[in-house]
Amino acid sequence: MSGAALVRADCAGEARALAALDAMTLDALLLRAAQSRPEALALAGSPDAQSWTFAGLNAEVSRVAGRLTALELDAGATVLVSGAASPHTLIAALATMRAGLRTALAPLGFGPAGLADACAACGATALIGAGGHEFGDVRALLAAAAAAAPGVRLVATCGTGAGNGIVNLDEEGDSAALDEGAAALAPVTFTRNAVGFLPVEHSAAKLAASALALLRCLPGVGSPVLSTLAPVTLAGLISGPMAAWISAGALWLHGPFECRTFAQTLERAGGAHVIAPASLADDFRGLDELSRAFASLTLMHRNLDTVIPPPLQSIRAMECIIDLYALGESAVLASPREGRRVPRSLPGTARYINVAGYSTLAVECRQNTAGGLDIRGAATNAGKEWRPA
Repeated sequence: MSGAALVRADCAGEARALAALDAMTLDALLLRAAQSRPEALALAGSPDAQSWTFAGLNAEVSRVAGRLTALELDAGATVLVSGAASPHTLIAALATMRAGLRTALAPLGFGPAGLADACAACGATALIGAGGHEFGDVRALLAAAAAAAPGVRLVATCGTGAGNGIVNLDEEGDSAALDEGAAALAPVTFTRNAVGFLPVEHSAAKLAASALALLRCLPGVGSPVLSTLAPVTLAGLISGPMAAWISAGALWLHGPFECRTFAQTLERAGGAHVIAPASLADDFRGLDELSRAFASLTLMHRNLDTVIPPPLQSIRAMECIIDLYALGESAVLASPREGRRVPRSLPGTARYINVAGYSTLAVECRQNTAGGLDIRGAATNAGKEWRPA
C-alpha cells in the first residue's frame, strides 16, 4: 500500500485554488470561526461533558499551546497525541499544531507497546494522552509506553488528570508566547505494514479536499456532526473536525459508544450527521424513535470487500446514507448509496472528485496478484492529470 500527494498548478487560477486548500488547516478553521462566529457551539462531548464555543475553544487551545511552548520542546519537535473520541483529544492535537510542533496522532487502542513503536517510528520526543478512560488508567498506559520509548523525554495528559512525573496540561502553569508566524506542520497518522508502524503525513490540501468530497454527499450544510471516530486517524480527522468546521457546524464527539448516552447525545445535538464505524451498525438497534434526529448516517469501512447495511428499517429508509471507505491511512473515499442499495465493493478504477472547480481527490484501487488491493492515492491536482508519486 502506498500513498501519493501530487499537487499540480498549471495556471494561475489552479494555483489559487490549491493555495486555498493549503490554507484550510484545522487550526486556521478554528481561528477563522473564533473571529466570525465566536459564540457558536464548536465542540461538545457526552451529555455530562464540557462544551466549548469557538471563542472558548480557541482560548483553551492557546492556553494549552502556551503550556507546551513553556516546556521548551525543540522547534518542530514531534509530539505524539494519543486519545479516544473525546474533546480533549482534539484540544491536545490542536494545541501541538498551534505551538509549532509536528503532531503525530495515534489511538489509545495501540496499547503501551504499540504507542512506543509509533513514537519510535515518527521520532516523537513527547507523548500526550487525552481522554479515553475506557482504556483503564491512561496515565499508567502512557508511563508504560514512555518507558519502552527511549526517545520520549516528556509525558503529559489532557483531560485525564495528574500523575507522578506526568505534566497535567489541564492545570494552569508556566506559559510562553506563541509564534503566530510559525508555519503549520502536516499532521501524521499511522498505518501498519509487515515491519511495524509507518507514519503517513497529510497535507492541508489533502485533508480539505477529502472533507469537501464528503460534504458534497451530505445534506444540510451547517448541521452538527456527531462522530464516534477518534480524531487520530485520517478518517476521524476528515469526517469529524474538518467536515464540521468547514461547513460551519458544531462537532460532537462520543466515545466509547454506549447506546443510552449516544441516544442522549444525539437528542442534544439534534439533526446531526452521524459518523460511525460500520461495525457499530448492530448497536443502533432500539433507536428507531431517534431516526429523525439523523440528518444522515455515514458508515466507515476498513474492509473493502464487505459493506454492513444498517440494521433498522427506519434508518434503511433514510434519504442519505454514505459509505466512507478508509483505505488504510492513504485516502478516504465517500460513496453515497444510490437507491439505498448496499454496494458490494470499491471498483478497481480511479475515482475523481472535483473540488472548487479545479482540485481533485483521486483514488485508484487495483487487484494485485496476491488477491489483495493495491491503493494509490490520494492526490490533489488540477483535475487534468493524476499519476502516483
